[in-house]
Amino acid sequence: MTITTLIILAVAAVAAGAIFSPKFRQLLRIRGGKAVDAGSTALEKEKDQYNQLVAKLPKQRDSVAKTKANATLAQKRLNELETKLGEIEGEFKLAESQKADYAATEAAIATQKAVATEAASIADEALKALEETTKALAKFKSRIEADGNKVELTQALETAATARQELADIKTQISGAGQASAEIDRALEEARAKNDMSKGSTTDQAREKLKEQAAAASAKDRLRAKIGGADAVAPSTPTN
Repeated sequence: MTITTLIILAVAAVAAGAIFSPKFRQLLRIRGGKAVDAGSTALEKEKDQYNQLVAKLPKQRDSVAKTKANATLAQKRLNELETKLGEIEGEFKLAESQKADYAATEAAIATQKAVATEAASIADEALKALEETTKALAKFKSRIEADGNKVELTQALETAATARQELADIKTQISGAGQASAEIDRALEEARAKNDMSKGSTTDQAREKLKEQAAAASAKDRLRAKIGGADAVAPSTPTN
């Protein structure tokens, strides 16, 4: 037996169970409902319910139209009977057959009045039901819009909370980076101290500095003396 055949048999078994077993249909509905709940948001379910109700409106409008048509036809039949009765009454003399027809027409009018009244009442009731349904759907739509705004607000609040948490984490990281920076500064100062220590003691460094200053002063004096002697032996420029 091939895999395709097994699949077909499995589908057929499910279909048969759904058709002939109410409990199996209930199981499918429960399992299917759980799958839908897990795969859709509350707002999506609400919109789906609204769309399903809106989809029923055309059928309800058709029903209202039929009831109004029935009421119109009933009233038309009543008008015809009343016209016929008026024609019979218009006769100067009533024959026996006319008398019977008159009585039958009166009875038919009484019956038709009841039919027309009931048809008109049904049509009015159906129209009111349609109007109430339309108003209820309008409120439902407004609620969906409000719930949509609530969903947006929820997401905005969650985003704000996440941003604040991320900012707090960043501040913590910055604080840790500050400690690392302090460690770097400390290491630099230690390196400078080691470098200074490698030059000798403070006294030795002072003596070395004095020597450097004295050498610089001596070189400066020699330069001045050299420049001054050159000025003394230089010939003067003749004037005209």
